[in-house]
Amino acid sequence: MHNIISDSDYAERIQEMEAKLVALRLSRRVLMDMLKKEQEEKNATIARLQAENKKLRIANHNYAKKIWQNHLACADHHIGKEK
Repeated sequence: MHNIISDSDYAERIQEMEAKLVALRLSRRVLMDMLKKEQEEKNATIARLQAENKKLRIANHNYAKKIWQNHLACADHHIGKEK
């Protein structure tokens, strides 16, 4: 009627739980390393995209400025012909 659990059964169960704990700690460490690597890659991608965006904004500004200057030059030339 009563289940008698021996000390050796308890010791075996404790060893199993300790082994699981070691495995969980290792898994946690691996996951944390993976998370850190992913975060570093994300930050690198963000930095690269921000730099590319800045470069494109500068190029776009310069292109718009050049178009505007050409427009003004054409307008000046057109006005000069009318006089």
